[in-house]
Amino acid sequence: MLLARGTARSGAYRAVVAGVGSGCHRYYLEFETDGGELVSFPETGSLGIGPRRSVLR
Repeated sequence: MLLARGTARSGAYRAVVAGVGSGCHRYYLEFETDGGELVSFPETGSLGIGPRRSVLR
């Protein structure tokens, strides 16, 4: 990921992902700290991106 603004310690990062189809997608982030600790965000579950699903009535 590329640092979009701020500093490496406290910044906003951007990732461009190709080859992903349209629709809703679930994702989570995993990274390693300077101390070698593996961290996941969110800690459990996942986040979503894309259009909202239509609600059946």
